[in-house]
Amino acid sequence: MQAVAFGGALVFGRLAARYGARDVVLGGLALWLVVIVIGFFLPARQFALWLALAVLIGVVLGGTQALSRSMFSHLVPRGREAEFFSLYQACERGTSLVRHAGVRARAPPPTAYRPAILALVVFFVVGGLLLRTVDVRAGTEQAGNRAPEPAVAAPRPDVRCLTLHTFCTPGRNRRHPPTRWIRRRTC
Repeated sequence: MQAVAFGGALVFGRLAARYGARDVVLGGLALWLVVIVIGFFLPARQFALWLALAVLIGVVLGGTQALSRSMFSHLVPRGREAEFFSLYQACERGTSLVRHAGVRARAPPPTAYRPAILALVVFFVVGGLLLRTVDVRAGTEQAGNRAPEPAVAAPRPDVRCLTLHTFCTPGRNRRHPPTRWIRRRTC
């Protein structure tokens, strides 16, 4: 699970460089809703399907957690990191407790957990609605941090011209090493 989550963090990081962290985290929350719906309708005793769902959960989990922490770090004033990340951790544990209590209230053990899975929708929808109100750039500036630079696309090579690097040998004999490189540009 950790390897898949690591891959998800890398994918979400690349997407954030292109589209912005807040929008990618919102997309991750939408993917969580898709995961919940898939988990609700997934048939029992289908190991391959559950394994595919577990991979999807790992990708989304790793990506949203890593990216949300990174985004949160931009909103933290310098010198107050310990306070803010302690609060972040406490809130994360608190929501975990509330989430488990909500799941337990919806599903009498050990019977059907499918209705309890749908209780998670509330957490993702409320989190997404709250996140939509956050202006990350303004918050970063108010915290006294530098806003991350948007990703710049690499220049595309000119496909009409090609530079060839070849070498010239004094003969075709293997004993003679290349003597010089010749650079030719074809247009």
